[in-house]
Amino acid sequence: MKHWEDEEAKKMLQNLTQFKPLQEVGTRIIIVDPVDTVVEEIRTGAFMAAIEETWFRLIGKQKAQINLIVYGQKARAKLPFPFPIPDDDTDDVKVWPRENDEIITGGVHYRIKHLQIGRRTDCRVPEDLRGVAVIHKGMKICSIPMLWVEPTIKDSVFGYVEFDRELDIELRKACNQVPNHYDLHWRSSIPRGIKGYVEEHLQKFGQAKLGIGIDWRQRREQLRTTAEQWALRQLSTLTPDFDLLAGHKGTRYPPPPPLPPPPSKEIGLTFHSIKFPDPRRAPLVHWDELITGFSVEAFNNKQTAYTCRIGVHVFRGNRQIIRLLNHRGVALNPGQPITFGPFEIQFLRQKFPSPDVYILRAILINEANGERLDELNRYIYVEKDPPFRAPFDVQMVSEFPIPYDKRQWRIVQTSDDRATLYYNSSHSAYRYHESNEGTLRLYLFEIFLEGALQLVLDRPIKENTEPDYHPLDRAKIEGPPKECYLEIIGKLGEVRQKLFTELG
Repeated sequence: MKHWEDEEAKKMLQNLTQFKPLQEVGTRIIIVDPVDTVVEEIRTGAFMAAIEETWFRLIGKQKAQINLIVYGQKARAKLPFPFPIPDDDTDDVKVWPRENDEIITGGVHYRIKHLQIGRRTDCRVPEDLRGVAVIHKGMKICSIPMLWVEPTIKDSVFGYVEFDRELDIELRKACNQVPNHYDLHWRSSIPRGIKGYVEEHLQKFGQAKLGIGIDWRQRREQLRTTAEQWALRQLSTLTPDFDLLAGHKGTRYPPPPPLPPPPSKEIGLTFHSIKFPDPRRAPLVHWDELITGFSVEAFNNKQTAYTCRIGVHVFRGNRQIIRLLNHRGVALNPGQPITFGPFEIQFLRQKFPSPDVYILRAILINEANGERLDELNRYIYVEKDPPFRAPFDVQMVSEFPIPYDKRQWRIVQTSDDRATLYYNSSHSAYRYHESNEGTLRLYLFEIFLEGALQLVLDRPIKENTEPDYHPLDRAKIEGPPKECYLEIIGKLGEVRQKLFTELG
């Protein structure tokens, strides 16, 4: 690329553009030979609209004057509608201003200089200006939408958040997409703190000014639960040849190994030996049938002893139906698990009058401070067909312990007849997808599919002592590592092909 300096630069500038050098402080960008796309964007006004969107905060504070000169015609960038946001509510705008707040992340205090949110009550906001714009060094680099509300509200909410000099510098040093400067790495601690702060105030704004009762954390939980159910349902539909639910006739299951604790639980509970009257249709039971012989084990792999309360109950919604155990003052010492039971439940019509889903719940509570250390839920359908039967339970955990901290998921046997796939919400891949239900569904489907293949590889042997790897080719699975790898990824590809063919 050629460049010129001093007198030569002045001469070339005048020869190429007829412009003289600037005589005042400022920046001039000259497009000497614009491509057709740029010409069209200028002609339609989209070019100026992008300038006004990107620099609206500096324009609004009158700290920048931006002019666009095309063929000698000069136009000045203006503050775009719906800005500015008024200081107080008006007939057309509800507002939520905040000044000089702090966020604390990684033990460090940072200052939010200004947050201002508005909602137009009379119209929708232009698409590019919806959501709370993140202002970094005076420039809009991205926005945080109000995801959990109906479209008419989401599409009329706008605003911005900006930071003090120290936080701006910190973002530029470590958390921005250097050198492009157009977005934040949301999985980094400081951007996560900013996002959490904005989402918290969007939720408060919704409650206080817009009459919206849902908590943004609850909405995120709803997104996750819906994505889980979709992914499990797709897995069950697309992998009938895996035979994950009932196994083969004639398979024999060896005695269960000692049950390890789930990957992120150093202290907690595990169910043992839950026997349904007919395992082929579990978790469905009929009136007068029994679930028998199950127990609850409490374990403690920490260095500290706890005095706990352990409860085992059956619920319908939030109403307790049966109390099986409510034991206080349990001394749970390191490395000394305690087992309670066996228990049984008979599903008498007097106590379970309505066909419904009931919850077998075990809880472990620290009596010193009332903290709920663990909770297990097993769903039981009484005279009601389950929506579908998943091959394993799933549970999100906040992080995996070392050496599993970089893993996306692990499968652990959590009762004699059931495994649980735990997935790691601190993994950067999960963080990337967690706010978008569509991509979160696909992400969870991928890891659930991988977990299903582990179940295939762990399947018990047949009566003739042959391993049961169907639908995988036994010879390839037991062959060289490369053949095993190619057989597994080939099966993964087949199932993905089915899924994306159905999705269109």
